[in-house]
Amino acid sequence: MLESFGCFQIFWNTGIYCICMAALCFSISSSLVRPISEAIPVFELVLVRSALSMILSLITSKAGSESISLFGEWKHMHLLSLRGLSGALAMNCFYASIQKLLLAEAMALLFLNPAIVAVLAYIFLGEKITIYGIGGCLSSLVGMVFVVQPPFLGTEWSRERKLGVMFGLFSALLAAIAYISIRKIGKREKSLTIAVWFHSTALFTSFIGLGFQIFGAQLVAPNLIDWICMLSIAPCSFLAQILISRGFQLEKAAVGAAVNYLQVFFGALFGWIFFKEPLTLLSIFGVVLIFGGVLAIAKKSDDTSSEETDDYEKQSLLDPEKSAMEMTTLTESVD
Repeated sequence: MLESFGCFQIFWNTGIYCICMAALCFSISSSLVRPISEAIPVFELVLVRSALSMILSLITSKAGSESISLFGEWKHMHLLSLRGLSGALAMNCFYASIQKLLLAEAMALLFLNPAIVAVLAYIFLGEKITIYGIGGCLSSLVGMVFVVQPPFLGTEWSRERKLGVMFGLFSALLAAIAYISIRKIGKREKSLTIAVWFHSTALFTSFIGLGFQIFGAQLVAPNLIDWICMLSIAPCSFLAQILISRGFQLEKAAVGAAVNYLQVFFGALFGWIFFKEPLTLLSIFGVVLIFGGVLAIAKKSDDTSSEETDDYEKQSLLDPEKSAMEMTTLTESVD
């Protein structure tokens, strides 16, 4: 791992640096989808990405010193299946939204998921929503309106834009369901097991999508540039997940969420430089409102996590060996 190299010590032990690099890697991964999304079907993109991610996960499991049951325990199958299916569908919808919207718009819509998570956690997990959480949800909702710019704001919607917004909103909803299922699973399963369910389910659903030609999807023979882009998406995402997992271990949730929102900034920058995508003042204002919503919701998360940290530190004093094992589990998160 990176911490074994002296030149990476400062970088690896600074949460903000890790999250900044993770945001950059995620943005590069999303940007690589953009130039090939019109030529290559979304299901084929997901198929290649999931296959490579599955291989990387298997390599990670073999490299670890601890034996891991890749598909977990039977009693958790319903939650693992829900995480896998919702995550796989979220990725398909996100890639479809990139195909039809500006890169920054697609990424901003995906970042609505913290607000949706807060609402779903209140309904299904009984987690309290503070005044910060309510304000964050409302800010994100208003920001979403400015990003998608519905007709009552004077914007004409083409069929492609309607589909793009629909896919973008579904990607946020499905990603939120995936996060809720992970929250419900908790520490009862290894993070690598949860990731394997995601990759394997995405692999299976993309096979189904191509096999039955859902939405007219047909397998396409990629050219050299297409292959370079497709083969680069999975390693970028894989590295980003390692970095963001490390970053959120070292930083508070509010700080991490704020820095992670650099994904939208990088997405807008890459879209402007490489794809000549313009941004309106309304959409920029919407991005800022969603950013404020993410910060407010993360503030609520910080208040909760500080209480959990106190409990964790007390437990560490009582059982240092167990707490060390839990920290090892946290660093295994790959997706």
